[in-house]
Amino acid sequence: MPEELDIQDLYEAAIEALADQDADGVRDALRNMLAIAPDDMRTLEIEGDLAMCCGELDKAERYYKKMAATCDLPAMQALASLSRGMIRVHRGEPKQAYDLLKEASDLYASLENRSQWLGTLNVLGSVCMELGHLHEAIETFEQSLLLANQEFEEDPEDDASLYMMAYVRRDLGKPSAWRDFSMRHPNSSTKPCRNS
Repeated sequence: MPEELDIQDLYEAAIEALADQDADGVRDALRNMLAIAPDDMRTLEIEGDLAMCCGELDKAERYYKKMAATCDLPAMQALASLSRGMIRVHRGEPKQAYDLLKEASDLYASLENRSQWLGTLNVLGSVCMELGHLHEAIETFEQSLLLANQEFEEDPEDDASLYMMAYVRRDLGKPSAWRDFSMRHPNSSTKPCRNS
């Protein structure tokens, strides 16, 4: 099955190039992926990711929708929902983003994919804040923190979740949460935007 190995190697090269923000490297890998397996889920994912990175949100969404429509695997459905939710975040459409991110979060939870679930929860919590759903934001960040403690035993605190929980609690009139965060993390470069 050398074709399968080739597509996987190209996929990994494209992911690495995306992480390095190397658009030319992504394009090179994608060109070869399209030649080998144009309808492969990995190819669709990279096409969508590249379009999104280039700011072509409509094009990215078409690829992610195609990915969701052509594959019923829960992991691919979760990835498509997460990606489409991120597009909605970039477009400033928090309600639509919420629905897609909630769907992705539920799927990642059912798959027990902790690292993807953790990232999705943090974005979902931020969207909850933007929508003014502060209690749900706190619950989401608490869930994220609990998950981070389970996932990363060597560094059990997820500073982003702690910070966001403290920040939301501050908005709810509980400034002691911000003081608690600041005392636990005196060297934190993250400061609140509003005055206490």
